[in-house]
Amino acid sequence: MNADHLSPEIETNLARLRAAGDRDIDLTDMPETTNWPNSERGRWHKLGATVALDPNIADWFVRHGPDGVDFPARVNRALRDWMAQAERKAA
Repeated sequence: MNADHLSPEIETNLARLRAAGDRDIDLTDMPETTNWPNSERGRWHKLGATVALDPNIADWFVRHGPDGVDFPARVNRALRDWMAQAERKAA
């Protein structure tokens, strides 16, 4: 996973995990699972979708990227950040 797509909160949590030793991580509430019948290692699936954006919103994302490159990824990251914030508020 590209670190450019992670929220600051997730980056902080990952840094803590990297710094911790295996014995420091409490797994008592997470039983080991070895049966993953439908898993695919390293495969991220994205849904191809068409979204209608207001012109000023699309223009903003294009203007705030490097030469308008990777516009869909920036929109996806903004939506992911918004979704995470909404989940935190709901908890």
